[in-house]
Amino acid sequence: MTSPVPSTSTGFSRIQTDQDLADFRKSPGYLDFIGWIQRRCERVRGKRVDNWSEGCSEKIKSLLDLLSTLTRIMEETPAEHDPNQRFGNKSFRIFVKKVEEHLLSNPLQNGGLEDIAALNIDTAAKPNANADPSSLPSSSSLSSSSLLPHPESRSSFLPNAPELLRSTVLRIWLEGSAFGHSSRLDYGTGHELTFVLGLWVLVKGGYIGSGSEGEGEGEQRKQGEKGDLELEEDDLILRVFPKYLTLTNALQTKYKLEPAGSHGVWGLDDYVFLPYLFGSGQLLGVEGITPTKTLELAKSKEAVDDMWTMALRRLFEFKRGPFFEHSPLLHNLSTSFPNFNKIHSGLFKMYLEEVLNKRVVVQHLPIPNWVWEREAGR
Repeated sequence: MTSPVPSTSTGFSRIQTDQDLADFRKSPGYLDFIGWIQRRCERVRGKRVDNWSEGCSEKIKSLLDLLSTLTRIMEETPAEHDPNQRFGNKSFRIFVKKVEEHLLSNPLQNGGLEDIAALNIDTAAKPNANADPSSLPSSSSLSSSSLLPHPESRSSFLPNAPELLRSTVLRIWLEGSAFGHSSRLDYGTGHELTFVLGLWVLVKGGYIGSGSEGEGEGEQRKQGEKGDLELEEDDLILRVFPKYLTLTNALQTKYKLEPAGSHGVWGLDDYVFLPYLFGSGQLLGVEGITPTKTLELAKSKEAVDDMWTMALRRLFEFKRGPFFEHSPLLHNLSTSFPNFNKIHSGLFKMYLEEVLNKRVVVQHLPIPNWVWEREAGR
């Protein structure tokens, strides 16, 4: 199989103007990405979140192991005690630094840091002179070759992936602050998007899913289940993404991360969007589960296995006061429709407009030109 990943870096660009955003939304990569999101919603219909690593490919297992390691790093990084802090515990910056060191040390097993250091943003994509310097991602950690390997980093990150693909995903996750912004001490839908973008790049690069060669347990699983070549991609949504949400939920609570770009009570959720989109996709056509029923389940102690109800339960645990007051949009969706058909289609349109079409959300994304099929320097 010929890898779609080029042998050398073709650079990164950023969205800085409304015209950049318009070009971005017409790019082949953007159209491919939203098509992939839509396809994933179709594929998870009637399926459950899977919290176990048994039965998945080694590539999926490596991503789950990575998130387990990051969870352990969080557990080993206590929050600074400051009763006067309402939002933004400064110890989150220590956590992010440890994560950077861990992720950047992993490629040492398969080649070193030079490929990451070489992935400089295009000189044509200069930062906005009027931008807040604290909001601009730092590339110092990416170009540092003096970082020592994490003691537990010998389990390779993205085993057997092309070095440029591995470096690209690292660049997206670290510079795009996939686990939260260390300067602003916040988390929002842009950070969530950054993580999922990295997952899609693994598919786009031919490493995971229908475009990959497959090997070992994962390949046997594909061939054994009616030749379904998308099972790994399903696992990205039903296994990897929920585990990422568990980690980021814990980060928000432990380090009191501020909601990034929240619309307050009139928004869908202070922190996330995709659990509702994927979760409503899971519940399409599921007999006996209505939007109102999910509200009852979210308030109960009963085990749930869809992202929609999990996200609602998180709100009941995290927020105070009546649900219709702190989450009026979700309350309206949950009490006004007999099933999830219109909810899901409406949320997909809302995601395109309120997340992917908002420059304030996507402007910090490091966009690799080879992924988006746009010319370097544009």
